Amino acid sequence: MASVVNPEPFQERFDQLLTVIESLKRLQNLSSTLAKSVRNAEEIDLSIIDLVADAWLTILEDGLIRKGFEEDAARPTGDATIHWVTTEVLKRVEFIVGEINRTLDEAKKIPVDWAYLLADELDKVISVARTFHSEGQRGEIHRRQLHHAANLLRQAGAVQELRTITTNASQALQRAENSAFKASKAAGSTGNNILAQHYQDLAVNESTTAHKFRLWTIISTIVGGAIAGIFVLGSSLGWDKLQIDSDDWVHLVQRAITTVAVFGLSAYLARQAHQHRMMANWAGSLAVQLKTFEAFLDPIKSEEVRDLLRTSFATRVFGDHPVIKGEPSEIGTAGVAEKALDMLAKRSSR
Repeated sequence: MASVVNPEPFQERFDQLLTVIESLKRLQNLSSTLAKSVRNAEEIDLSIIDLVADAWLTILEDGLIRKGFEEDAARPTGDATIHWVTTEVLKRVEFIVGEINRTLDEAKKIPVDWAYLLADELDKVISVARTFHSEGQRGEIHRRQLHHAANLLRQAGAVQELRTITTNASQALQRAENSAFKASKAAGSTGNNILAQHYQDLAVNESTTAHKFRLWTIISTIVGGAIAGIFVLGSSLGWDKLQIDSDDWVHLVQRAITTVAVFGLSAYLARQAHQHRMMANWAGSLAVQLKTFEAFLDPIKSEEVRDLLRTSFATRVFGDHPVIKGEPSEIGTAGVAEKALDMLAKRSSR
C-alpha cells in the first residue's frame, strides 16, 4: 500500500474550491457594478481587483486543474496524490475574497491592499507548482497545469507591476499634494508680501507726487497773487505801462482772465496734490493690512467668519482706487465687519 505523507481530506478541499470560485464570481459582479459609480481616481484599484480575480478563476476553473481536484475527491485518501493547490491556500483565498466583498458591500474605501494579498497568494501557489513532481498520467497533468500556471504568472507579474506603478503614483500624488499645500501657503505668503510691497511702493510714489503738486500749488498761488497785485497796484506805484483807463474793457478783461487762469491752475494743482496724498495714505494703509491680515485672522476660530472677512478684505484690496471715486473706498466693509461681529457674538453666547 502506497504511503502518503499527511494526506488531505480531498472532498473538503473540492468543496472549498467550489466555495472560492463562487466568492470570486461574486467579487467580479460587485467590482463591475461599483466601477460604474466610483470616481475615476479609484478605477485603477478596481482594475487590480478584477485582474487578480480573473487570474484565480483561470486557475481554479481550468479543466485540467479542476480534474485533479475531482479525481482526488473520488479516490480513497491513501491512493490520492497531494495537489499543489492546498486546502489551506483555498481557505486563505476565501478569507481574503470575503474581506474584499464585505468592504465593497459596505461601500468603504476600495480594498486594494486585500487585492495585493490575493496576488501574493497567487505568486506563492505558482512557486509551489514549479517544484511539484510526480510520475505517470498524474505527473503529465501536473506538468500541463504548471505550464498553464506559468502563463498566469505573467498575469500576476502584470498585477505586481500595476501595484508598483499604483503605489509609486500614489506616493508621488501624496508628495505632490504636500508640495502643493506648502507651495500654496508659500505662494499666499509671497503673494501678500508682493502685494504689500507693491502698495508700499505705490504709497511712496504717490506721496512724492503729492509733494510735487503741493509745491507747484504754492508757486502758482504766489505767482497768481503777484500778478493780481501788480495789476491792481501797478499804476499807483508809478508803473505807467500798467496804467489803463477805466473804460478800457479789453485790457480789464485780459487782466481778469490772466489772473483767473493762474488761480485756476493753482486750484487744479491743489486738487491733484490732495488726490495723490489720499492715494498715498490708502496704499500705505493697505500695505500694513496685507502684512498683518493673517495674524488678525488667527484668533478667529469660525471658518465662516474668516471667509467673510477675507471676502471683505479682497474686495477692498482689489476694488476701485479711492481716486476714481473721489474718496477712500469703503465697499461695504463696515457692514461686513458688523455682520462678522454679530456672528461671533451669537457663537460665543451658545
